[in-house]
Amino acid sequence: MAMAVILSSAAYAQHFKPSGSSASDVTPKGWQINHEPTGDLNKDGIKDLVIMATPDNTEHIVTRTDGSVYNNNQPVLAIYWGTVDGKYNLFKEYPKELPILDDDLMTMEGLMMENTNKVTITDRGVLKIENYSDQAGSIVMNIEELYRYQNGDFELIGKLDSDYDRDTQSFDEASYNYSTGKVKYTKSYMDGRDDEVSWGTCPKFPKKILGQ
Repeated sequence: MAMAVILSSAAYAQHFKPSGSSASDVTPKGWQINHEPTGDLNKDGIKDLVIMATPDNTEHIVTRTDGSVYNNNQPVLAIYWGTVDGKYNLFKEYPKELPILDDDLMTMEGLMMENTNKVTITDRGVLKIENYSDQAGSIVMNIEELYRYQNGDFELIGKLDSDYDRDTQSFDEASYNYSTGKVKYTKSYMDGRDDEVSWGTCPKFPKKILGQ
């Protein structure tokens, strides 16, 4: 699936604090906290904290033609380990992991397309990073990546690519399981027709570590 994505190269002076009691406690002042899920990522029985926050660099805050303000700063990801005393200690900060869609490119067939990043932790303690594009209330493109903490870092174990084909009124989805080496292809139709499902083998590439 093709998506026009650019990564902001602007450096930011502020960084997440090395430790604190909450997301607002460790996030740089002025940054917008977009998501702050908790869950046990390292399987030690203590809830950890993931933060996605957007810097406030005014050079990348623009006013659209309709008068609305758009923060075009690249969101930053931070992962904190929870401690027995209720504090959080920074594991790593990821300034270039989350994509941002350039505001000038956010149109498709004449309609505004909103790009959204979302970070969650699954019930199994897997980090899910999602980037989807919403057009007129409908998701038209979606990318999900699943990372598990193993071997001392977060390794990519799965990926989901999906997009909406307006010509066929269908969704095309490719679900990659890098643990099994299998990929499932699914075409689902809006008119109620049965899904078309096929299987393949995941392409071989070097193991991906979050932030690399």
